[in-house]
Amino acid sequence: MPKKTRTADDSVIVQFIHPGREFHIKSSCSPVDIPWVGGDCSDCDGHSRRLVSHKGEYVDGNGKPKTAQLAFWTEWEARTMAVAMPSAKDDPFAAHWVHTAKTPLVKYPGPLNTDPCVFGSTFKYCCCQQTKNGAMQKLEPGSLVLFGSHMVGQFFLDTVFAVEDKGVPYDASDAKQLSGLGVSKEYRNLSLDRLGSGELVFYRGKRFRPESKNEMYSFVPARLFVADDASCGVRFALDIAVLNQLLPGNSHRFAPHLNQKFKVVASKPETILRVWKEVLRQVRQSGFIPAVHFDWPS
Repeated sequence: MPKKTRTADDSVIVQFIHPGREFHIKSSCSPVDIPWVGGDCSDCDGHSRRLVSHKGEYVDGNGKPKTAQLAFWTEWEARTMAVAMPSAKDDPFAAHWVHTAKTPLVKYPGPLNTDPCVFGSTFKYCCCQQTKNGAMQKLEPGSLVLFGSHMVGQFFLDTVFAVEDKGVPYDASDAKQLSGLGVSKEYRNLSLDRLGSGELVFYRGKRFRPESKNEMYSFVPARLFVADDASCGVRFALDIAVLNQLLPGNSHRFAPHLNQKFKVVASKPETILRVWKEVLRQVRQSGFIPAVHFDWPS
């Protein structure tokens, strides 16, 4: 029997749950220089989230790109400079620290990675949990991955990853195979050169294009950064129940908490676009803005 050709109708929506704890800092001083994960400043694993302040590009309400200093929750396992944040009233999950990301200049011993990575020319996803769920190695162009964390019955969304094109398979023990894709040296040092081993797939996120209307793009829920403003450190909670109303049938539903790390729902392109639009609507309605590009930290 001939092998089935995968098409856009094989695209999926993935609810991807990863650790949501804030990166813990023991120091009582501010600012504090945070080394690679595993240093004396942390007593939690490297896959926690950090509130990062960084200059970036976002899309305003008129669909126009704007540049500003932004605050957003993300994974970053390399060095940062952290400054204490004022406490946010009635929000135990707001950030206690805001970080300035620094480009790693030294190699850190151990298989660490920042995944997904929102810095550089495009968003990138290369490895996280792929060997534990085969669906993550078969993402079709037009698929949508909602990266976020479960805490107190809520799903806190940190990255909306719209898959640009077919993933590129590679062997993690020889990530140089990806050299032809224009992967930067910063990204290699941050992720690809420290993955260990395993058969994985590298994906790029779809970029925002001002000339393209009614088209998905990858983004991060962000806020304009204002120093000493506690509201910059709150997280965006996605209303899962509203998304479920957009899915046909009753057999597949997202949830704030999953027994596994994934919920994969096969969806037609028009359904995925409706879900993406609803996510964007909620982001804006909640006082956040879609950040679409960040240069590499200095």
